[in-house]
Amino acid sequence: MSDVIKCARCRKRYRGHGEWNDVSIAGLSVGCLCPGCQTVEEDLEAELAEITGRSSSGLRVIEARTRRSERDLTDVVEVLVNTYPTPEILRHNANELSDARKDEKARDMVTLMRAVASDMEAGTLREDA
Repeated sequence: MSDVIKCARCRKRYRGHGEWNDVSIAGLSVGCLCPGCQTVEEDLEAELAEITGRSSSGLRVIEARTRRSERDLTDVVEVLVNTYPTPEILRHNANELSDARKDEKARDMVTLMRAVASDMEAGTLREDA
């Protein structure tokens, strides 16, 4: 039996029609929005993501880059900082991701996001040459 897809806001069930949008945090899917719950901005953002093949956060699916090299991790940190510009926003999104998903990939991303938020507050994010 497959999982039932429901809107993250109104809990309406997906029945195979309408333009439902995927909601993602740091490139990881955390739910869907039905057409009635999407703002105009969210709908346009989803259209742009579909055209460009990128999520609204600018992160492609993280799995292709996870744990390959230090440079890849540096790239992910750079995108996180550019996408979530303050420690508070980054931590809030880490908490949202933690609440929405319990898999290893999400746990690893939440750990990274929280560490980056702490480094942002402490001013210890290093600059690569």
